[in-house]
Amino acid sequence: MLKKGAVPTIFKRKAEENVGSVPVSKRPRSAYKKREQKRIIANLMTKDNTEPEALMDTITVSSDTCDVGTEPEPILTQCASTQIEILHRNAKTQTTPKLTKSKGCQTTTTFYKDVGIQCSLLMPEPCESFDSDVYESLDDDDDVQDKSINYEGINHVKEMDANDKRHNQIKYIVFECALLTLFQFCIKCQLPTPSITKLVNGTFIRIKQWCQNCEAERIWDSQPFINNIPAGNLLLSSAILLTGSLPEQSLRVLQTVGCASITSRTYFNHQRWFLFPAISKTWNMYHEALVAMLQSDNATLVLGGDGRADSPGHSAKYGTYTLMELSHNIILDLQLVQSNEVGGSYYMELEGLKRGIRELEQYGLTIGTLVTDRHVQIAKWVRDELPSTMHHFDVWHLAKGLRKKLNAIAKLKDCEIVGEWTQSIVNHFYWCAMSSSGSSSNEEMIRRKKKWFKLGTKSSEKVTDLITNARFCNAVCKMSPSYQTSCLEAFHSVVNQFAPKSVAFSYEGMLARLQLAALHFNENCNKKQARDKQGTLRYSLSYPKYKKGGHFIRQIKASSAYDYVSELIDSIIKEAIEGNQNQSKKVHVPPPLCHSYERPLKSKAITDHKSRFSLMSLKKRK
Repeated sequence: MLKKGAVPTIFKRKAEENVGSVPVSKRPRSAYKKREQKRIIANLMTKDNTEPEALMDTITVSSDTCDVGTEPEPILTQCASTQIEILHRNAKTQTTPKLTKSKGCQTTTTFYKDVGIQCSLLMPEPCESFDSDVYESLDDDDDVQDKSINYEGINHVKEMDANDKRHNQIKYIVFECALLTLFQFCIKCQLPTPSITKLVNGTFIRIKQWCQNCEAERIWDSQPFINNIPAGNLLLSSAILLTGSLPEQSLRVLQTVGCASITSRTYFNHQRWFLFPAISKTWNMYHEALVAMLQSDNATLVLGGDGRADSPGHSAKYGTYTLMELSHNIILDLQLVQSNEVGGSYYMELEGLKRGIRELEQYGLTIGTLVTDRHVQIAKWVRDELPSTMHHFDVWHLAKGLRKKLNAIAKLKDCEIVGEWTQSIVNHFYWCAMSSSGSSSNEEMIRRKKKWFKLGTKSSEKVTDLITNARFCNAVCKMSPSYQTSCLEAFHSVVNQFAPKSVAFSYEGMLARLQLAALHFNENCNKKQARDKQGTLRYSLSYPKYKKGGHFIRQIKASSAYDYVSELIDSIIKEAIEGNQNQSKKVHVPPPLCHSYERPLKSKAITDHKSRFSLMSLKKRK
């Protein structure tokens, strides 16, 4: 703050400043001077040139060029009324502020460049800045058949042959803006913004670059071809089926990410033309190799058989019967039966067993032992048609039925003690199967401190009636002492991964997915137990629901192998190269379930359609 009575100090002007003089302008810049000279020359040339030589002598024109975009700087002048400039200070600050530096930074920041980038390059423009002349994308109708586009004669990527392994190369997801930066400049004259035309077919893109300056043309393809089919499209269809995925979900994943992909119709065409024949041929070759191995051993077969329906209940459409060679733990035969072939889903399991046994007998194989569940029709057929075959029942199926009946008895009044004995009875049932070796000898009873049944009580009578049932006793005599069908149940879990019961498949689709599941299971059925880094065997502690709080120890197996996938892809590419989609071998497909019914016209069915709710609404209106 100024002190009371203080007045501002007026400093004297410098000696060189003349109050009465005319303000002197600063010297114009050289660029402005050159432009003024050119402007004067242009004005003189437009008028009558009376003294051209004199004018040219007085005006000197520089041959240097200047930037047209630079505007002339205005001449700085001062107002004639005020020739002095009074210096003022802020009331708060009476001194000139000193230049200070930050306490944390006492030096000027030095800018460095990245070691990997030693020069300043032009950054790519954002994606919206690329405006190609033509962008052609095939819709669903054009994408139905890849061969509808003629790529012959202009392919800049060599087509794949049977010995080509380019399909094993790594593929990448590339953004369009990053891809088009490679086509910003002409490869011949290096001028920017050439004309670009794009053609998209599924995962394939063709970019055609044409320079308007030098008329140079360049065509670039994103992937090779397999008999005029983009390799990426065929490999994507193959990957969907060979991994047991569903086409709609897999393609929706790519669409959600924004990746260009094929349509469902293209997938089903590839599946029908190339995938199904390749899978069938690969499975047949593998099956023949297994049969040849068993024939060379010259030993009787120990088979385990079990059926699987595609849906629960008695309304299943497909029934699968699997025969496994239990001594080698491999899937030997698969049979797919449609319900209308045998008159109903109840007879599909027996028909599948008949077909499988008949096919193995044609190869000259001898069936010594057959282990199945306690299926009444199968037991009678084996007893009549295979008298020399030893037929055993799987213990797990019998124990499951026994446990279910004991739990039902334990829920009755005055039978609660049965629930305490259920696990012991089931354990003893397993012990009988493993220790008796098929004999019916009685051994001395082991006495334990446990609450026994009292004779004459309701609980003891119910349990006695259950375990002395004639059918149950006959089944106990036929329990398998060694081989069981637990591996078949594990195979059914693999089938659920390739062919879920909640999804409907065609006959050929179901058969192909069953064969894929068999190939996967046979390659990974005998995996070794995994070890940690120290070499210790790995285990896991599981708490299954049926244990009701109990636990058991499970071995952790090594990771699965997928060598069969590489063989299948090679077979698929071979099918595509040979181009046998029109001559592909067709499997015998039974007629659909509704073929015997009359099918109305769709338009008439829509017209005649009436619902209960629509009739109620009409009545309310009346």
